[in-house]
Amino acid sequence: MSIKKRLPIVIITIIIVSVGLLSLVTYVNMSKALRNQSDGEMKSLTTEGVKTLEALIEKEKQANAMLASKNEFIDILSRKANGEESDDLRAKITDATTWLKNYSSKAANLDNVFVVDKNYNSVIEGTSSFGKDHKNEDYLKTALSGISVISSTLTSGSTGSQIIVFASPIVKDGNVIGAVASSVTCESFSNYLKDLKASASKSSYIYIVDGAGNVVYHPDDDKIGKTVENDKIKDIVDKVKTNPDLKGDKIEYSEGGKAKSAYYEVTVGMNWIVVLAEDKAEVMSPIINTMIIYLVLAVFISVFAGIFSIFFSNRITKPIADITNLINDTAELNLVFNEKYGKYEKYKDEVGIMFKAVTATRGILRNIVNNLTEVSAQINDNAVLIEDMTKNLRVYADETSLETETLSASMEESAATVEEISASSGEVSNAIESISERASEGSMVTNDIAERSKELKDNAVSSGNNAKSIYFSVREQLETAIKKSEAVKQIDILAQSILEITDQTNLLALNAAIEAARAGEAGKGFAVVADEVRALAEQSGNTAANIQNVVKTVNSSVKDLNSQAMRVLEFIDTQVLQDYENSSNSSEQYNLDSLKVNNLMLEFSATSQELTATIESMSTAIVDIAETVNNGAVGITNIATKSSEVVEKVKVIEDSVAKSKESSENLRSIVAKFKL
Repeated sequence: MSIKKRLPIVIITIIIVSVGLLSLVTYVNMSKALRNQSDGEMKSLTTEGVKTLEALIEKEKQANAMLASKNEFIDILSRKANGEESDDLRAKITDATTWLKNYSSKAANLDNVFVVDKNYNSVIEGTSSFGKDHKNEDYLKTALSGISVISSTLTSGSTGSQIIVFASPIVKDGNVIGAVASSVTCESFSNYLKDLKASASKSSYIYIVDGAGNVVYHPDDDKIGKTVENDKIKDIVDKVKTNPDLKGDKIEYSEGGKAKSAYYEVTVGMNWIVVLAEDKAEVMSPIINTMIIYLVLAVFISVFAGIFSIFFSNRITKPIADITNLINDTAELNLVFNEKYGKYEKYKDEVGIMFKAVTATRGILRNIVNNLTEVSAQINDNAVLIEDMTKNLRVYADETSLETETLSASMEESAATVEEISASSGEVSNAIESISERASEGSMVTNDIAERSKELKDNAVSSGNNAKSIYFSVREQLETAIKKSEAVKQIDILAQSILEITDQTNLLALNAAIEAARAGEAGKGFAVVADEVRALAEQSGNTAANIQNVVKTVNSSVKDLNSQAMRVLEFIDTQVLQDYENSSNSSEQYNLDSLKVNNLMLEFSATSQELTATIESMSTAIVDIAETVNNGAVGITNIATKSSEVVEKVKVIEDSVAKSKESSENLRSIVAKFKL
C-alpha cells in the first residue's frame, strides 16, 4: 500500500483509537462517578423516606392516641360499660359519631375511625357499620390488651382500598375500657413519598414493605396489600425478622427484563422496609448520550481528519512520487536531465535532501558512464594494437623457426663433412705408415704423393671456404633473428600498459560500487554494472598477466637461443675455421715437402714418423670438431623447437587479445544501455 493511502488511514486510525480510548476512560470515570452519586442520593432519599414515614406514622399514632384520650369517648365507653342505656348517652353517642365523621372527612388520609368497647363491639364509628363485631381483628386484641399497635395491610370493607389501622387502647383509671382505631389509606402515603425520586432516574420510586412482607405502599396500586414479588426484598424481610437492627444497603436485581438497582432502610420499631428503586439504564442514559455525542464528534473529527490527511498526504507524497519516478529512471539507466523535477532543488526539508542526493547520484553515474566509455575505447584500441603486434611477432617467430631449421641443416652438412675429413685423415695415416714401411720405395711413388698432397690441399682449401661461407651466412641470419626477437619486449611493455589500464578500471569500478552503495536502493542497478566492469577489468588484468608470463618465457627462450647461437659462432670462429686454416697450411706444406721428397728420401723415415704424429693429432682434432658440430646441430634443433613454442605462445596471446576485445565490446554494450 502506498504512503498516500497509508497516511490518511494511520491518521484516522490514531484519531479513532484516541477518541475511543478517551471515550472509554470518560465512560468508566463518568459511570463510576454517576454510580457513586446515584448510590449516595439513593441512600439519602431512602433515609429521608424512612424519616418521612416514621414522621407520618408517629403523627397518626399521636392523632390516634389523642382520640383515645378524648373525654367524650372515655365517658361514653365508661357509661356503656356500666350498662347505661339512657337517652343522654345515646345523644352523646350521636354527637360523638357526628364529630368523628367530620374528623374522618377532614382528614383526607383516613378511610374510617371507630371506637370499640372491650367486647369488640363498635360504639362510635365514622361509617354506617355501627354495632359491628370486630372480634376477628387481631390489632384490636392487641390494643384492648393495653398496647398501641399498627396493623398489617388490610382491605377496607367499605371502600375496598388498602388500609393500615392504627389502634390505641382507651384507658380510665388504669383500666382498658375500649380502643380507638383509625384506618389510614395506603394511597395517602403517596402525597409524601411520590416526589422522592432519584434525580438521575425520573422513573425511580419508593415503596414500603411491612414486616410480614406485604406491600404497604407502591406507586402501582395493584401491588399494595400483596406480598412483595422481589426475591431479594423477601430475603431482607426474613433477615429483619431475626435482626430488627439490620442496616440499609444497596441491592441489584432484574425486573421485567430491566436491570434495577435499589437501596433499602428499615424503620425503627415497626420493622417496615422502605425501598427506593431506579432503572439502571435510565441512570446511565446521560453517559450513553454523552458517549453518542462523543461518537458523533469522533465521526466528524475522523471525516475532517481524513479530508485533511488526504490533502496533507498529497502534498507529502507528490514530491516523493516524483523522486521515486526519478529513481526508477535511474534504475532503468535513464540519466537524461529532466527540468520538471528542478523545483525540488529549493525544498529545505527531507524531500529536498532526497532530491539533491538522487541528483548527485545521477551526476556521478553520468561521469562514471562517460569515463567507462573512454576507458572502453582505450581498452579496445590497446587490444587492437596488441593484436597487430602479436601478428607481427608470430611472423617473426615463424621466420626464426625457418632460419633455425636451415641452420640446423647446414650444421648437419658440416658434421658430415667433418666426418669425411676424419675418415680421410685416417686414410692419410695409413698411407704414411705405408710410406714409412716402404721408404725404400718412396722415390718411386713420390709423384703419386705430390699429386695426393695437391688434392688434399685443394680439398682442405675447399672445405675451409665452405665452412667460412656457412659460418658467415649462419652468423648473419642469427644476428638478424636475435634483433627481431627483441620485438618480444614490446609485448611486455604493452602488457604492462594493459595492467595499468585495468588498475584504473578497477579503481573506477570500486568508486562506482561505493557511490552505488551510498545511493542505496537507487544505486542497485548501477552496482551490478560496477561489478561487471570490475569483473571485466580483473579479466583484462589476468589476460595481461598471462601475456607477461608468456613474454617472459619467450624472452628466456630468445636469450637461450642467443647464448647458444653465440657459442656456436664463437666455436666455429675460434676452432673450426682455425682448424681449416691449419689443415690448409699443412696440406700446402705437405705439397712442398712432396716436391722435395726426392732430395730428402734419406731423412724420410724420421719425417714420416713426425708426419704420422701430426696426422694423428689432426685426426683427433677433426673428431673433436665433428663432436662440436654435432652438439651445435643439437642446440640449433632446440632453438627451432623453442621457436615453435614461441609461435604457440603467440597464438595464446592472440586468443587473450581476442578475449580482451570481446570484453571491451561487452563493456561498451553495457555502457550503451545508459541514456545520457
